[in-house]
Amino acid sequence: KLNIITRDSIRKNTLPSQRKKEFLKKKNRMDFSTFIFVTTDNEEVKISKEFWDKIAFIKTFHGTGYDDIKKIHLPSNAPKTGKEQLEIILNFLKLAKKYDTLTQSSTDEETSIQWKDGFFDLLKDHQLFEVIESANFLGVTDILDSLAEYIAKRIGRLNTMEEMEAFFGYKMEEKMAKLFNQFKEENEKAHLQQEEKDKEEAEKLKKEEEKRVKVEKAWADSLNEPDAENVEDDIGLNPRFMDIFYKWIIEHLENMQYLIKPVIQSSSIKPDYKLHLHSI
Repeated sequence: KLNIITRDSIRKNTLPSQRKKEFLKKKNRMDFSTFIFVTTDNEEVKISKEFWDKIAFIKTFHGTGYDDIKKIHLPSNAPKTGKEQLEIILNFLKLAKKYDTLTQSSTDEETSIQWKDGFFDLLKDHQLFEVIESANFLGVTDILDSLAEYIAKRIGRLNTMEEMEAFFGYKMEEKMAKLFNQFKEENEKAHLQQEEKDKEEAEKLKKEEEKRVKVEKAWADSLNEPDAENVEDDIGLNPRFMDIFYKWIIEHLENMQYLIKPVIQSSSIKPDYKLHLHSI
């Protein structure tokens, strides 16, 4: 007969005092409050437990049997991940928690953008790129997304190759310089085209409005014009009105070609008027 060892069988054969001791040992391993990074510049940086879930690099050690690990040496091939970069990341996480508590909502977009831009404005250009590399290596998505958006806005405000080179901290390659200049030219061209398009559209709307006002005025004049002789044609239309009507049709003929024929076919206008409209 085989004796199958199960968790229950172990529990039954373990004294309560032993079980309590094992439980406390495991609890102590799980509840340590500080995780220490030994950085690439051989400095120690303590990470408070409240930020563990914000750093993917730390989260990988929990729930995998390595919960008792308290100190990790960052690999030498890690990007610029020293004490300076880690402290910037931690300060950002602390501020993020503070502002989220103050606004009681992470959806307060305007406040969020203001404090984040203010935080990044205090950093030097080279620090921006060092921090984003460190955050990417450690998997700190909270700062990654915000910093990437900030850097994109900064690049959008650069106007010359000199500014571009100063921001990135190195001379731009010839190909990159060519692409940047091409982008700048296309961007300026697109702005000019849009301005021209807006101008043409405004002019078109102005002309249409003038025509509309003119037609409405002519219509009102024809209706209000005193008709002493009460002269009407054989279908009851005032000749003055018909002249205005024909003139209006001629002015708008191009836009009304698809309307004229069905109106004529369905109207009660006599043959001679139909012929006159067709001749227009």
